[in-house]
Parts: sequence; C-alpha cells; structure tokens
Amino acid sequence: MNGEVIMKKINLKFFILVFIIFTVGVFVAEAIALSFTPVTPCRIVDTRRTSAGIIDASTQRDFRVFGSGSVIGAQGGNSLGCPSPEGEPLAVHINMVAANPTGKGNLQAFPVGAGTGAGLSVNYNTIDTNLANAGPVKTVTGAGPDITVASNFSSAHAVIDVLGYYYKSNFAPVPATGMTISHWPGDDGDLQKGVSWPDPRFTDNGDGTVTDNLTELIWLKNADCFGVKSLEEALNVSNSLADGQCGLNDGYMPGEWRLPNLRELQSLVDYGMDHPALPSAHPFSDVRSYLIGYWSSTAGVLSLPTVWSVHFADGSVTWDPPSHAKHVWPVTGGN
Repeated sequence: MNGEVIMKKINLKFFILVFIIFTVGVFVAEAIALSFTPVTPCRIVDTRRTSAGIIDASTQRDFRVFGSGSVIGAQGGNSLGCPSPEGEPLAVHINMVAANPTGKGNLQAFPVGAGTGAGLSVNYNTIDTNLANAGPVKTVTGAGPDITVASNFSSAHAVIDVLGYYYKSNFAPVPATGMTISHWPGDDGDLQKGVSWPDPRFTDNGDGTVTDNLTELIWLKNADCFGVKSLEEALNVSNSLADGQCGLNDGYMPGEWRLPNLRELQSLVDYGMDHPALPSAHPFSDVRSYLIGYWSSTAGVLSLPTVWSVHFADGSVTWDPPSHAKHVWPVTGGN
C-alpha cells in the first residue's frame, strides 16, 4: 500500500487533550495536553517484505515509528524513511492492517514493555482476509524500538502506516479561578470556566516542598521562612536557598530556587477563598494573608521602578517600590 493511499498534507496543528497514559497491561486515563501533527501516510512496517516474515501466533515483535530509510526499510516500510516533524513523539496515530492471517485472532500494538491490552487491536476471523483499524498508540521515548506488535491465537502479517504524531503541547490552558459563588448570571461563579483543578491540588513531598499538581511547580512548604525583605534581598535569599534551610531535605543546591514571577504566584490563588486565598486543605505553613503581600519577580512598566506583588488576603495584586518590605515564597521548576 506504499503510495496507494493519498492524503492531502494538513499543515494545521490541532491541539487536543488525549487520554493515552498506559501502565503494564492496564489502561490508565490521565489528561495530557498534546498537539497532533498529521503527516502524509507513511509505511513504517510491512512484515511481508522482511526476512523475519509473518508474526507467528502468540509471539510479538518490536518496531520503530519514525526514522531513516535504513531503519524503516528494515521493517519493510518506506525505503526513504518516515521522519517525525517535531522530533521524538509521545504517541503515534497509525493505521494497522492484519494481513494474510492463518486463522481467528488479533493483532495488538502497544508501547514496548506495556503488554497486550494496552493499545490498538485488529481482530480477524477469516483466513487470508485483510482487516484494519486506526487509532493512537503511546510510544516509548529514548533509544530503541517504540511499539510492540503481538499476534494472538493465529499468525498474521502486520502492515502499518503512520498518519500523524502526538507531541507535548506548548500552549498554556487557563485554569479555573476557584470561584463557585455566583452573584449575576453569566459571571465567573456561574460559568466556572477554565481547566479544572486536579484532586488533590497539592502534594506534600515530605521534604519541605509542595508540588502544585495543576502547574507542576514546586513551592517551599514554609511560606514565611524569610520574613519580610526588600526585593533585592528577596531575590538573593530565593536564589541561594538550598538543602538544610527552611525545613528542606530535598538535596537542592543554591541556584535551583528562585523568586516566582507574577503569573506563577497568582496561580496559587483561589478566588473563592480568603485569609488565605488558597485552595482549602492546602499543605503550606505560615502563609501570611494580611496586606503586606508577597514579592513577585515581575517589574511594573507604568511607573518604574516598581514590582508586582500578590496579597493572599484576597488574591489582589499591587505594585510597589523595590525598597519596600514584603514576604518571600520561593519556587522551583517550570518551563
């Protein structure tokens, strides 16, 4: 079928939420923001053209889902190769044909090491009848093969065309505010738009740090280790924070922590709460929720030199001269 199926290449990148996280033998649903990039169908596997031949009953074989002509050609695929437009994908969208089966059975494609039942299947029940199925299959990153194809109950050839690749998305969905009280039809409390928060929202790592499961940022658990500081002092103590300070026993070195920017600091705010304006059952300690507020690292532009800060009494923001004294809440991680 190499060249027999023609698809107009689509240059538009579609952004979707795909549920394709697998564990060994089990399908586990978890929302991952991925971008799908379609490609002109490219033959990556055709066991009819390989020396290994048909995939025998109750056996399996590993394959790459992208690569050079030598790599893909060795699998019976396109001798010119099948490139992945944006590097190594997290998943692949394939059309898989069970060709020339010897009896009833099925072909299954799944991530290397995941086991049958964790991917795409093609059931066949008639000898020499070719049947197909298309869908996403998670891939294994790093060197080596990406997917495994198993032939169950009977022998069959596998013919696989790649239709597109899934990559980690670089767009930033806007989270919900946490407001659930509505005062007017169509207000935030009524519509509650935005990405829903995970449950639990935070994970206490037991080493003096807390992970925000919404943003994947890692925060110092003690929200008032340093008291109030000028902006310069706040930047310095944040950048020099390390293991052994502020209850940390996480192995971090100086330079790995920093003062959060305004967006990062605001991401903690629950606008449905006050004093502090944080999600209920948060694991942080010593959160200061009066009017002094917490420094961000983001400077203002309308009246320089000023710097934005967040007040956890109600989540409001202000800008102040950098000489003022405010609280410090270091963060690490982030893109």
